[in-house]
Amino acid sequence: MLRKILLLSTVAILSFAIVACSGNAEPEEVDFTPATGDDANVVDGEAVAIVNGQEISVEEFNGMMGSMKAMYAQSGFDFEDEEAIGMLQELEQQVLNNLISMEVLRQEAEGNGYEVTEEEIDVEIDQLKVQFGTDEEFAEVLAANSMTLEQLRNSIGNEILIDRFVENEMPQPSVTEEEALVLYEEYSMMQEDMPAFEEVRDMIEDELRQQKLDQQIGQVIQTLVEESDIEILI
Repeated sequence: MLRKILLLSTVAILSFAIVACSGNAEPEEVDFTPATGDDANVVDGEAVAIVNGQEISVEEFNGMMGSMKAMYAQSGFDFEDEEAIGMLQELEQQVLNNLISMEVLRQEAEGNGYEVTEEEIDVEIDQLKVQFGTDEEFAEVLAANSMTLEQLRNSIGNEILIDRFVENEMPQPSVTEEEALVLYEEYSMMQEDMPAFEEVRDMIEDELRQQKLDQQIGQVIQTLVEESDIEILI
């Protein structure tokens, strides 16, 4: 379930880039002062952080920043506006935190013996390519997002690894009928033509389970971050 969500996020980011070219728990905050200015998302050097001896590369950071900025730009957000500097700094912090979160989870998964093969990554890459037509169009989308195929492969490999760790090491949350009814009533207040409870019960229970799982993952990430040796280099 988690990997499907992560991969859908990857597809969503790349999809925003296609449109532009043609026309979700965070760890405890780290001490990081983002860059400012027109090229605030472009960081020099070799690494943005070191997590337990493992570098998080500048390429990873710049690639994710490029993808996120493409999403916001498609929504009409102008990062060249001076008033947007604060938003850009928040985005940089979010990207760095996300990369650190993924890294501590990846290390924990590997430490528990989980692995992913190149063949498994190939399958996911092929599925992504189908979303974007030809190989040439797929390559253009990656370039528009400041992302190489190697970076995408690494990201997908990490997502598969983390998904296996979560599915096997974390208890799957349970949802009571009372909890589902509470959320159903909240939705009913916002939507007049809400279907009967039994018609949407499975969907509501899935949403609640995912919310609880997200909370569990967030708690694990915070613990791992607190126990890790993290050095911020930017």
